[in-house]
Amino acid sequence: MTWFRANPAAAPDPTDFEVVDYGQGVRLGDFDVAARTILFEFDAEFRRRKKATQIEMDDSLGGSLRRLRLMKGIKQKDFSSVNPRTIRRIESGEVEPRPSTLESIARELGVQPEEISSY
Repeated sequence: MTWFRANPAAAPDPTDFEVVDYGQGVRLGDFDVAARTILFEFDAEFRRRKKATQIEMDDSLGGSLRRLRLMKGIKQKDFSSVNPRTIRRIESGEVEPRPSTLESIARELGVQPEEISSY
């Protein structure tokens, strides 16, 4: 129970437990917490699934590049003409690639540059 921090408005009471909001929340007396918050904190498998879902739902160029690269079984360090740090920065959305860099990446992935964003 030490994980549930009391606040001035409510303190967790494990003797008054209820699952609320159709399983989306937990109530411990006057203390409410989202079930996903508990799962994220204590369940490594939940965190892995959540991260995979976020990657899958990322509709940016970087997200598409990552999905395509993983689908082809290519590691960031496997690109001969592009530094792994550059690939990492593109995939994280930190930078937009120059057209020449995007062409190099596409060539190594066996697609046209404009096709990358469709993955």
